[in-house]
Amino acid sequence: MPQLIAAVVADAHLSWDTWTTHPDLNGDSFCSFAQCVDFCTRNRCPLILPGDVINKSVQSDGAVISFMRAQ
Repeated sequence: MPQLIAAVVADAHLSWDTWTTHPDLNGDSFCSFAQCVDFCTRNRCPLILPGDVINKSVQSDGAVISFMRAQ
């Protein structure tokens, strides 16, 4: 595989309960974001986040920010 320049992840919308119509489906945005971070770490390339990383309209605590800091 050629050397990667960067990975771009847009519209992550990190939130525990993004799918209000599917209450059993939660945390999927965190799982996919963690996979992107792992990919970039393994391939030693930067992760570019152009926008809509946090789903601000539904955040009421610091859980999302804590998750991002841990990543």
